[in-house]
Amino acid sequence: GCGTCVSACPSGAIQQRGFKDGQLLPMIDEIT
Repeated sequence: GCGTCVSACPSGAIQQRGFKDGQLLPMIDEIT
């Protein structure tokens, strides 16, 4: 699941795509 990235990403998108921390953190890195 997501921890800190929940505040950075829309929780709806996270739940829909079922991303995990390992997938989200690199993605957020690219966006920011």
